Amino acid sequence: MISTRNLSFALVTIILAIAFSISVAAQDPGTGQTSTPGSGGDHRRGGPGRGRGDREGGGMMKMLADLNLTDAQKEQVQGILKSSNETNRPKQEEVFRLRQQSEQGTLSADDQAKLKQLQADVRAARRKTHDDIIAVLTAEQRTKLEGIEQQRRANRPGGEGRGQDAPPQ
Repeated sequence: MISTRNLSFALVTIILAIAFSISVAAQDPGTGQTSTPGSGGDHRRGGPGRGRGDREGGGMMKMLADLNLTDAQKEQVQGILKSSNETNRPKQEEVFRLRQQSEQGTLSADDQAKLKQLQADVRAARRKTHDDIIAVLTAEQRTKLEGIEQQRRANRPGGEGRGQDAPPQ
């Protein structure tokens, strides 16, 4: 079974993608500036996509903002994240529900197998979303993003050696 730390990493990555979507949606199209903090989205604790926000230095939006995306790239990335969110939200919610059951000791063997498969599906979807976003970037932006991702991984508890759940390179 996948460790809690690995699952947490997968969920944080998805949460950052969702936070990016919310941040992009909260931008003023005329200026590109974000609206006032706290006005975009519900960040209550207790469910998938909630509670972590952009705690790690501005999250996905900040990371991509450092790449100076063109308006066309921003639209493409927003579309990728929206599609990913719509497709994967039910899986994320089911993973959350099954993990709660596991923590309560009420998870059946069938549900345990289902949880394992859903976690693999979510990881694969996260990798696909990452790859789709990378495809939108220029070579220079890809290089810069790689450096940002390496720095973020090095600054996280556990450092570089994060096993199979490390973001694709």
